[in-house]
Amino acid sequence: MPESSSAILPAETRDSASETLRPRTGALTDIRVVDLSRVLAGPLCAQVLADHGADVIKVEPPTGDDTRSWGPPFVKDDHSAYFDGLNRNKRNISVDLRTGAGQQLLRTMLAEADVVIENFKAGTLAKWDLATTCSPLNSRASCTVESPGTASMGRSVALPVTTQSSRPSQV
Repeated sequence: MPESSSAILPAETRDSASETLRPRTGALTDIRVVDLSRVLAGPLCAQVLADHGADVIKVEPPTGDDTRSWGPPFVKDDHSAYFDGLNRNKRNISVDLRTGAGQQLLRTMLAEADVVIENFKAGTLAKWDLATTCSPLNSRASCTVESPGTASMGRSVALPVTTQSSRPSQV
């Protein structure tokens, strides 16, 4: 991945949910997840995968995830217990998806991902020309979490999960 892009802040500039990630163990250690979600449903889904050993990469905007400031209680200044509670066992990176460089970095990450979790407002991925990149056809699995705050007007709340395996099943 390009290191010199202005769309990216080094991971060291962000406080991770845990200072040091423990070695990954569990049933999902061969799975890479790109977590583009925020607030509750998506981060919780990604956390469960991380707890079972998946390599989860949380993508945050340059200003950080909104929930970092949700408190009290705070773990440290401007770092909420809520954020830590939903993002343990994840690596994180700050990417400005509004820029071409940030979008290209995300495309690179998605090409290596097994699972994508996102809960953007309807139309956001299409506006950034990433709707087809995040589709189940471009990853082995894709999960889109929709909730009342993100679902399109007039649509019922849905939690569609589409899986498409490109690996032979292992018994």
